[in-house]
Amino acid sequence: MSNNVKVPGWENMLVTGILMTIVGLLMIIFKAGSLDIILIIFGVLLLIFGAINAFAGMRYSSTPEIVSGAIMIVLGIAMIALTALVRDVLMVVLAIGLIIVGLSNTLSGFKAGSEMRDRIIPIIVGVAFMVVGVIALLNLEDTADVIMIVIGVITLIGGLLDLYDAYRLKTL
Repeated sequence: MSNNVKVPGWENMLVTGILMTIVGLLMIIFKAGSLDIILIIFGVLLLIFGAINAFAGMRYSSTPEIVSGAIMIVLGIAMIALTALVRDVLMVVLAIGLIIVGLSNTLSGFKAGSEMRDRIIPIIVGVAFMVVGVIALLNLEDTADVIMIVIGVITLIGGLLDLYDAYRLKTL
């Protein structure tokens, strides 16, 4: 007979693990399509919160709330109506960010100590980041796919770890 002690909260971890595993798998399977779904959900939330802000601003005569609500509504509509464009803009921002980080690393490699070993790693990493950024910039659809697969794998691993932890907690 084992000495199983009931640990409260393992059920929550089990549910979280199941949900994360499912979401991770869906992100891996649907790739950029899952990003589109996330953008649409975010757009709907922006519409809701924008309307709440705008109405609260009108009720209390608060111009900043009216303006922020209107901006949220416009952004929400854009995210829903122009999902592919918003996705591409996000990928362009990511690609430019990679290029900037790569350039910064490369430049820091040239400014590093006088020894070559202190310079080579930042230069190699910087050039790699710039190359990945340029490739990402030239192929936005595949970039979105890769990003969602990576996030999906991370989410899947997190879900599986939660499932394992829930099992361990249950059997304590």
